[in-house]
Amino acid sequence: MKKDHAKYSKLKCFYVLLFFLLIGCDKQIYQSGRDTIKSFYNGRFQIVHLGEDTHVLVDNQENLNIAMDIKDWEFLNGKLYLYDNRLEVYIVLDLQLGHFKKSKKPSDFSKEAEMILLKLNIE
Repeated sequence: MKKDHAKYSKLKCFYVLLFFLLIGCDKQIYQSGRDTIKSFYNGRFQIVHLGEDTHVLVDNQENLNIAMDIKDWEFLNGKLYLYDNRLEVYIVLDLQLGHFKKSKKPSDFSKEAEMILLKLNIE
């Protein structure tokens, strides 16, 4: 009986440790730096502060700056909606697919995206 109790205790400890190990594992593939404001999709996409009021959107997998001067942004349903003040374009980024579209007019996007983009504070 004592042997079964010891075996059960060891097994219980193993599962508790495994549980905490799995919970504690960060699925972040791309590391965030001290200037990272927000990170999306395992750190692949990051909004980074570059001095003063300049924020850029970076795709770390493709080593690409998607937006150079983010004025405002909204994250909703796996998509990032933003306005790039420098390029004067609206951008919708599908985080899971990694695809984005840029346009000067919100009406060039779907009706749903257009409504979200029009709510951004770009003044």
